[in-house]
Amino acid sequence: MSEQDKAEIIIKEVCRYYNTSFEKINVPCRDRKLVEPRQVIMYFMNKNTGLSLRMIGDYFNRDHATTIHSVRTVTNLIQMNGFAGKTNIMAGRIDFNIQQFDVKKDADIFDRWVTSMAQL
Repeated sequence: MSEQDKAEIIIKEVCRYYNTSFEKINVPCRDRKLVEPRQVIMYFMNKNTGLSLRMIGDYFNRDHATTIHSVRTVTNLIQMNGFAGKTNIMAGRIDFNIQQFDVKKDADIFDRWVTSMAQL
């Protein structure tokens, strides 16, 4: 699975958790309803992908410093209050979907192999 595939899963799952869309949170707005999911996505992308801070920021038309701030903010929220419960739920969904993506990919490869063997 590519790092971009993982990033897409993270975006989808965090947006689903917050009942929003990527288009809604990917705007130059500082409204807390939009900032929190955006920061959480950056946090999970930093923790679960090999993407650079700059590449993560590029998803939102922001620079690497914004990504650093987002990761630190979410990390502090997890340590200071009940935010860990939210992130644990999202982390479980993200991990599950990444695993399912790999299983589906393996099944597709197997199906293509079976088809090619049947043609021999």
